[in-house]
Amino acid sequence: MKRFDMMSRKFKMLIIISICSFLLLSNLVVSPKSMGSTVEGLFINEIMSSNVTTITAIDVGKSDWIELYNAGDAQIDLSGFSLSDSETQWAFPDQTTIPSKGFLLVWASGSVSSVGTNGELHTNFKISKDGEPIVLTMPGGVIVDEIDVPVLKDDESYGRYPDGSQWTMYAKGSATPNASNLDPNPVPVT
Repeated sequence: MKRFDMMSRKFKMLIIISICSFLLLSNLVVSPKSMGSTVEGLFINEIMSSNVTTITAIDVGKSDWIELYNAGDAQIDLSGFSLSDSETQWAFPDQTTIPSKGFLLVWASGSVSSVGTNGELHTNFKISKDGEPIVLTMPGGVIVDEIDVPVLKDDESYGRYPDGSQWTMYAKGSATPNASNLDPNPVPVT
């Protein structure tokens, strides 16, 4: 009987240790934010899938574009991060950064070269005018932000107002590439 009690105690102790170990390890699982990759406050902020007259890229002329916004208080290194559409993934070149409270414009030009003549960034995909998902991921494939881009007319953009917040449509002439998005419904001045 003593031997059974002894085994029973050892078995109970083993179960308790196993449960405690599981609980301890589950709390130690490293999240992307705790790995030093501060992505809190990093957003896909504005997108244009049919840029006819809005802005010109030095290397490719008129092209689709994606604007990122860093709402955080620290610069973010985008090395190893990537953007993708429904078919293709493009990686940011090493040492690409986005400043605190700043913007970064990426040309979705379908270019072979990731970096243009003037340091412009070019993805290897274009954005479908008929709409498609655009996804921003960090190293390891963790999704930072994603959006299903709706059907957009020429020079319309889909952006967040205030920056990093709610998605809204911007009519031709009201897109703000590489700058803070404007209120889509401004109150008239009286």
